[in-house]
Amino acid sequence: MDYKTERMIYQISETRNRILEHAETMFIEEGLFETTMSNLANTIGISRTSLYRYYRDKLELSLAIVVKRLKELNFNVDFKTEADKLTDGFSRVSYLLKRRWLEPGYEETYRFFAEFDAYYSGSRIPLGFRSKMDEALTPLKDVLLEQYIREGQEDRSIRTDLSDHLIHEIVGNGIRSFHQRLILRGNVLVDIPPEDLEIIMDEYHKVLMDGIRNRS
Repeated sequence: MDYKTERMIYQISETRNRILEHAETMFIEEGLFETTMSNLANTIGISRTSLYRYYRDKLELSLAIVVKRLKELNFNVDFKTEADKLTDGFSRVSYLLKRRWLEPGYEETYRFFAEFDAYYSGSRIPLGFRSKMDEALTPLKDVLLEQYIREGQEDRSIRTDLSDHLIHEIVGNGIRSFHQRLILRGNVLVDIPPEDLEIIMDEYHKVLMDGIRNRS
C-alpha cells in the first residue's frame, strides 16, 4: 500500500473540504509566505498530524486551491461562444487573452496565482515539483488558446515562421507574467508612472498581439 492510498483510508470528505475552505481563505487573505501548516491546523481545530493525513505539505494543499480556482475561472466564463463568431484566428486569440486577463472580477484569483508562483521559486522549489504540477494542471491545459493559434496560422492571420506551441508559450506566459507583476507590485513599480497603470495592460496586449500578427 503506497503512502497516498494509506492516507485516503483515514480521510473524511467533510474534513477535507473544511481544510480546503480554510486554507483558501488564509492563503488569499494572509498569503502563502505568512501561513504555516501549524497555523492552519490551529485555525481549523485539528492536529497538524491530522492535517498531513489529508495534504502531505503546503504544495499539495496550495496546488489543490490552484486547481479549484482554475476550474472556476474556466467554467464561469464562456469564452468560446463569442470567440467563435470572430472572423479569424488572430481575432480569436486577441479576444481570448482579453477575457482571460483583462476582464475585471478575478483579481483575487490572479493574486493567489501570482503569490503561488512567487512562493514556489528559487530555493523553495521542492523535489518533484514539475511532475506534481504536470499531474495537477495538464487536465486543465488551455487547449482553446492553442486551437485559435493553429486556426490563425491556417487562415494566415498569425505568423507561421514560429510553431503554434512556441507562440502559445510566448503569449500565454507573457501576458500572465506581466499581469502578475502588476498585481504583486501595483503602484510601487518604480518604472511605471501611476497614471500609466490604468492603460498599461491594454497596451501590453496590443504589443503582444502585434508581435504574432502575420505581415506577409
